[in-house]
Amino acid sequence: MIDDATLVAWEQMVKDGQNVRGELLDAIAEIRRLRKWVNDLQAGMFINCVYCGHRYGPDTEVPASKALILKEHIEVCPDHPMSALKRDLAAHRAVVRELARALEIAMGDEFVHHGQATRKIVRAALAHPLVVAARTEGRDGK
Repeated sequence: MIDDATLVAWEQMVKDGQNVRGELLDAIAEIRRLRKWVNDLQAGMFINCVYCGHRYGPDTEVPASKALILKEHIEVCPDHPMSALKRDLAAHRAVVRELARALEIAMGDEFVHHGQATRKIVRAALAHPLVVAARTEGRDGK
């Protein structure tokens, strides 16, 4: 573990123009930020989003509602993996809704009425739980 004295010495070396890379200052700042974050977590003073670093606390909410606040943050945090999953889910639901509409249209087309096998396939597809849910969502405007 790097102690504060070492960090101060490195920082001074950079400021004095010694043969140390400029990125070292950024690394020092990040180490300090993360160390403070860990200390805050261990002290129970803050709650933090582990994906974007957003923090809440120390006395803004009672402990029970801090979890709710973090949950609400996760809902909108662009760095949280759940955000990508929600975007993907919305896109997939839109595709399923479009497929459900296409199947409904196909049920009315003449070519489907002439082929019993095709009609059975379309009926089976329309009965699939994902398609049923998508059709319901489409009607509800969700």
